Amino acid sequence: MKLSKSLALLALVPTLAFAQAYPTKPVKLVVGFPAGGPADIFGRTFAQALSAYTRGAAYAGFAEDRIGSLEPGKWADFILVDRDPTRVDAQSVARTKVLETWVGGKKVWARAPKASPTERGK
Repeated sequence: MKLSKSLALLALVPTLAFAQAYPTKPVKLVVGFPAGGPADIFGRTFAQALSAYTRGAAYAGFAEDRIGSLEPGKWADFILVDRDPTRVDAQSVARTKVLETWVGGKKVWARAPKASPTERGK
């Protein structure tokens, strides 16, 4: 089996690090992922992609002693979501909603609870 150049390169990298860039101008978004989910773009599992975005990114930024995992003494930056992304299909991951955002161990944002139909009229 012949590997693509990108997969062959990934096989040689001892620590894989992913990052996310945010556009500064409006872009046309396409919702959806390959059949195997967002990690499948790089031929990686969900667990490998999660590690690359967390531990790997911290390592690449020479900050693995402070960030990248939830451990005593490290910054507690994380989000709480409405589903377990490891237990849903790839398309459901795209519909995941953030419930809370924590930075440095402190809650900095929480989704407002939905009003019930009777509360909306008040």
